[in-house]
Amino acid sequence: MDVGALKQKISEDKEKTTSSYRRYPVRFLFMEMDNNTQDEIEDLVKSFDGELLELSDYIMKKDDGWMTKSRFVQIIKSHASQTKDTFVVGFSELIRFFSKKEIESTVLSLFDIENNNIMDPKSAKRRIYFICFSMVDNVQKVLQNSFARRELINPFINSDYEMSGEYREICFVSNDYAANIKKNKITTSVEWIGLWRHAEIIDFSIPIWCCSESLYQWHKKASPDNAFQIDVVNNTKDYLQKAYSLSVDFPYEPSEAANWDKLRDEYIKNTPGKSMSDFISYSLGVDAKSTCALAGKMLTTDSAYEKWLIKGYVGSYLKNSFFAKVLKVLKSSSKKELLITIWQQGYWINDTGLLQERIAVIKELNKYAGSMPPEKEIQEVICNGVKKELSLDISFDDKNGLRLMEISSITGMELDDLRARLLSYYLKIFKPAFTGLSNTEKE
Repeated sequence: MDVGALKQKISEDKEKTTSSYRRYPVRFLFMEMDNNTQDEIEDLVKSFDGELLELSDYIMKKDDGWMTKSRFVQIIKSHASQTKDTFVVGFSELIRFFSKKEIESTVLSLFDIENNNIMDPKSAKRRIYFICFSMVDNVQKVLQNSFARRELINPFINSDYEMSGEYREICFVSNDYAANIKKNKITTSVEWIGLWRHAEIIDFSIPIWCCSESLYQWHKKASPDNAFQIDVVNNTKDYLQKAYSLSVDFPYEPSEAANWDKLRDEYIKNTPGKSMSDFISYSLGVDAKSTCALAGKMLTTDSAYEKWLIKGYVGSYLKNSFFAKVLKVLKSSSKKELLITIWQQGYWINDTGLLQERIAVIKELNKYAGSMPPEKEIQEVICNGVKKELSLDISFDDKNGLRLMEISSITGMELDDLRARLLSYYLKIFKPAFTGLSNTEKE
């Protein structure tokens, strides 16, 4: 920021001699917060032999408290110097949490403050500067639309100042996640109001973490503006996405909080900065891009967390795969249901790529003990399909399966016609090029 140009504007304002300029000391000064902010403010105060009024000094520090509109106005009237310029810091950070109506009444009430003796040149030049690091548009709208003396006085010292256009991000964080944040962190409302004091050590290119429990509770009241983007961390997924830029596509469910917390701890410890795919590969010890490997892990693991992780990852990152279709219809985490579904799900799809993936998954699972084809369940699919195809209301013997002579007798169909009908059905459902891995399918 060009502090020299700002000093010139301040001096020019002081030299204006109309009664309104002499009577009303309140001015608004716009600055962009960066790593030089503290030095620039201290330079301004020193250059005009002024005093600094820090609103953070008047907040209950122990209780992570706040300041009401009436308390704020009372502090300004009581503590602004009567003989020197006063530079007020923390104003824009305070009114961010005021309602639109409160912002309007607060700004306008400041113009109840007057210089005591406007005939005295020194008294008439006294100013109270409210430094705004943000909320610039909000203040300007109030004064342009509701300030009765706007034709008589311009209270903006540098209304032509333009922000760099770079949004700074403020993330409000609950206590559940605050302990995990180690840098770019403010912990109380006092530190928030006094943010300018931390400007030298804050990295404005990454989120600033506001871990004040009070402000987290009030964050929905925070007004957006042209300087700071407001965001909030509601859960572990939000935290990973905002703190580590980790893209996590599967949804957050409060009932799965324990799994999310384990994911967070494992990711931060072992793969910070890596992609979700890299994390899955590290955590599960398999190739995250291979549905065969993931299906094998799903079959062999007894960890409820690992099953949850596989299901969420495959459903979000490999959602067009055959294995994703299988996981989507699972009603439990049992290995038996997983095997049955992998076998049966292939009967209802026609996509060649998915059918090839099914064969590959089955061959992978055949490597593991206890992964024998679910012959009984496959036979049930065949028999139930035939009953539906032929509109039969009969039961089939599990051992002997379908009896063509019996079906021919019931339906009145010739054996050759019945064979042709069933052949057409079998080809449609079982697709010989992609089946035949179980005895029942072969039969």
